[in-house]
Amino acid sequence: MSKSADLKARKAAAVPTGVGSRGIYVAKAENSELWDVDGRRFIDFAAGIGVLNTGHRHPRVMEAVARQAQAFAHTCFHVAPYESYVRLAERLNALAPGDFSKKTLFLNSGAEAVENAIKIARYSTKRSAVIAFSGGFHGRTLMTLALTGKVMPYKRGFGPFPAEVYHAEFPQPYHGITTEQALEDLDRLFHGDIDAKSVAAIIIVAPLAARANLARTFVAVFVSISLITRSSSMLLPNNPSPSACSTMHVPPSMLRAIASRHLA
Repeated sequence: MSKSADLKARKAAAVPTGVGSRGIYVAKAENSELWDVDGRRFIDFAAGIGVLNTGHRHPRVMEAVARQAQAFAHTCFHVAPYESYVRLAERLNALAPGDFSKKTLFLNSGAEAVENAIKIARYSTKRSAVIAFSGGFHGRTLMTLALTGKVMPYKRGFGPFPAEVYHAEFPQPYHGITTEQALEDLDRLFHGDIDAKSVAAIIIVAPLAARANLARTFVAVFVSISLITRSSSMLLPNNPSPSACSTMHVPPSMLRAIASRHLA
């Protein structure tokens, strides 16, 4: 029996079925390549699901990890804070766009970041409703599953989900949903399901989608949502320029009409 086959059998006995894998059991990695326990060599297109921007074992990253390990591993910043956390927050704040003060919070995962974004939005706006988009993936916690707009393989069997989460269509021309139709669906949502003035936040899929076959972001939808959120004090992670709507051949009047109709 190969080492991979042995590990597969051990995994089946020790790890829940829901933790899927591709059956490649890694022994080492370097730059963009992986080697499994049987010595087979692979090009790693997954990159830890899009998080290894510098590849595996970049020398500067390895040096930084070694230096930190010599100092301390974990104290919990809430209990015993440290300078590197503050320094990284300062660097990110300086890079973030916008002429206003910023603050940065570091979290353990994307799901935890989304959960905290919802908490912050609800607390800040004193509103409860949240809008997400069909086809989007936001995580596997209960709240992020509610936001995720795809039943299989994520949501089936895990309900009921938290309330006050609404979904609108996202433009996917190869699935027959145009940008205009997506904006009309957002209009429908505000007309029939939720008062726009009750919405705390609109959760957007990542502009560079790397997970679950998500659709790429279309500028016109961002512009429309930007107009709506500016008019209603919703929270939104992006604020694109309204002039960009001409890129998608959607009249600015159509975008402003949605905002004015539901936020007058």
